[in-house]
Amino acid sequence: MLGIVCGTLSVDQAFADFDNILHYALEQIVGYSTVTIRERDPPYITPYIKVLLRKRNKLLRRGKVYLARDYLLPNRLAK
Repeated sequence: MLGIVCGTLSVDQAFADFDNILHYALEQIVGYSTVTIRERDPPYITPYIKVLLRKRNKLLRRGKVYLARDYLLPNRLAK
């Protein structure tokens, strides 16, 4: 990091250092979540839909139905 401040690093090296710091922060602070698609899942269930379903179910379990409405699937909105 000192090399960036003093200007002794090349642009490529500065970017590589920044990229390493960013990846470290993402792994340590934010974290990653994995979504597993099983054989039993219907073909239209994508990883993104599974994330939305998890969020909705978590909100419903906590009793926050008013927030869970945002995560309803489109076919449920008509009812």
